[in-house]
Amino acid sequence: MKTLYYIFLSMRPKQWIKNLSLFVAIFFAGNLLLDFKLFPVIKGFLIFCLLSGAIYILNDYKDRKKDQLHPGKKDRPMASGNLNPRVALVAYFIISVVSLTLAYLLSEYFFIISLLYFITLTAYSLYFRNVIILDGMIVAIGFVLRVWAGAFVAAEPISAWLIICTIATALLISFGRRRCELTILKTNASEHRHTLSLYPEKFLDVIITAATSFTLISYAMFTFFNSNVSLPSMFSHYLPEYWINLKWLMMTIPVVIYGVFRYLYLIYEKDTAASPEQAIYTDLPLFLSLSLWLSMLFVIIYML
Repeated sequence: MKTLYYIFLSMRPKQWIKNLSLFVAIFFAGNLLLDFKLFPVIKGFLIFCLLSGAIYILNDYKDRKKDQLHPGKKDRPMASGNLNPRVALVAYFIISVVSLTLAYLLSEYFFIISLLYFITLTAYSLYFRNVIILDGMIVAIGFVLRVWAGAFVAAEPISAWLIICTIATALLISFGRRRCELTILKTNASEHRHTLSLYPEKFLDVIITAATSFTLISYAMFTFFNSNVSLPSMFSHYLPEYWINLKWLMMTIPVVIYGVFRYLYLIYEKDTAASPEQAIYTDLPLFLSLSLWLSMLFVIIYML
């Protein structure tokens, strides 16, 4: 039981929050509350938790010695010596086969995206994580594949602007994490992640600046082109006529701007941005801004 517990920890359940990306398509399409759309995505989410968990086990297996030098990762099961690396590798293969089999049983298209995700992230773990620029881009591709997986399993079309926004946000998170790690680890950075020795701080700052602009502009364009929301008649009597068909999703832009800027602050002034999910769990302003954003979206999409 203790071995199973450490295998579970190596699957990094806290990072499964990233797999909520599968719900993006049905959420913004206004179909989150439809059973026949929601249940397949829930199944896909659970499968991706297994699949991404297997990739995390492989990452920990590859990095177990380097993680011993990292202040935040030295307590991981393999780095701390609590989990036998050979046992972890067997678990990686078993979980991979089981999750891909379940993906095939769920949907043919979902299986194709799941397999592509598995191959891409495995290639990242084995090689591309040591290639400058591509290391961050491939992690961003993982987020996009999650969004597509959710769209395929729910048979839901997805806005091109939403995909572009996902790419931009993923790039910001990916390279922002590297910038934060470079600050935390300082002279020991290259011993933990090879590419950190290749990234000049100013170069990462330029990439983060570009990704920030890309994120905010693409989100603004998404809200502009996808705000097909009209106020119910019960409200229209109390508002000017030209307010009835306003692009209500654009009201969320200030909240997104604050959330992005808060994340930038964490990158440069805190150590939580080295783990995006930890930043959400531990930074109250970022958590509140994310909660407010989701609440506003739900009201606009599902209640207006």
